[in-house]
Amino acid sequence: MLGSRGFSSDPLFRTSFFRGAQNVIDSNVARRYARALLALAGTEGSLEKTADQLSMIARAFSQMVDEKLGRVRATVSSAAPLGDSELQKIGAQLERATGKKISLEQKLDASLIGGISADVGGILFDGSVKTQLETLRQQLRAPTA
Repeated sequence: MLGSRGFSSDPLFRTSFFRGAQNVIDSNVARRYARALLALAGTEGSLEKTADQLSMIARAFSQMVDEKLGRVRATVSSAAPLGDSELQKIGAQLERATGKKISLEQKLDASLIGGISADVGGILFDGSVKTQLETLRQQLRAPTA
């Protein structure tokens, strides 16, 4: 926590903010977020009160930088940890499918039972055993003609 001085006096924050801002400032959307961030920086109070707003602004800047670099973020979920070579293969397949560079993050989800699911920029590729079993269950329960 930065205390009552606020985050605008934190050198790490200023450096990170200005580096990120330089990459995307040519965008009108970036200008709106930058103004909002600067307005927040000038307000009194604790960082906790503005954490949600700062998080939204940081995500927006991150998305704009990703767009500018032709990159998309992907989260690969699996029931068990994946090795580096598996993650590289999955990343390469997702890059071929999307035509963009992939920034890959791994997440463990034991409820998947097996297989993987990949959320790529809001699009879900689901090859999990959980989803396959659910699809089979629905097909077996469907009335026959």
